Amino acid sequence: MEEMSKHLVVNCYPRSGSLFFSNFLSRYQPELDFIHSTHIPYILDNPYLYMVSVIRNPYEVMSSHLYRNMQHIKIDDINKDNVFLINTILGYLKEYKVYVDYYYKCLDKKNFHLVDFESMKSDPTAEAIKIFEKFNISYNKDILLQSSVISDFFSSNGLIEEYGGHMPREKTEKRIHLDNFTNGLDIIDETFKKYLVLKKML
Repeated sequence: MEEMSKHLVVNCYPRSGSLFFSNFLSRYQPELDFIHSTHIPYILDNPYLYMVSVIRNPYEVMSSHLYRNMQHIKIDDINKDNVFLINTILGYLKEYKVYVDYYYKCLDKKNFHLVDFESMKSDPTAEAIKIFEKFNISYNKDILLQSSVISDFFSSNGLIEEYGGHMPREKTEKRIHLDNFTNGLDIIDETFKKYLVLKKML
């Protein structure tokens, strides 16, 4: 068997903190040639890469996705009678489910690690150490990073935008309205149940 590439890929459904977490992991300067963030579910079972995924509550993901990709939608148009909006969410859910299917397939693989978004958000250092130890990757044990370090990095490089992702932030009125809207959608229920099953397996 060929030697595994010294690449670590944070590969998860969009709006799940992949860019933040890949930057966070890179600050530990592990013995890797490359740490990268991407959204390609079909390479999750690549045996020659260290693969990390972050799974996030689909209700929150759908809300965040809408907020990012439908910036000009008015609050008054966010309702269950908006056929275009509902069809857009159904399309997002179809893509999200592709990731979920791969997570079930890859969960026991040695080169794959699944992280829950809330755990990554509340204690990224602990989650980073779990990853490096699972993959037997050396890391700087003297570093105890805080999320604020990455936040400052994104801010100083102009990467934090009103509708962008990258960092947890205080929600706007529109985003809160979208949260309330998606939380009331039955079409997300089935996907949410699958998310809960995976979360319990971590």
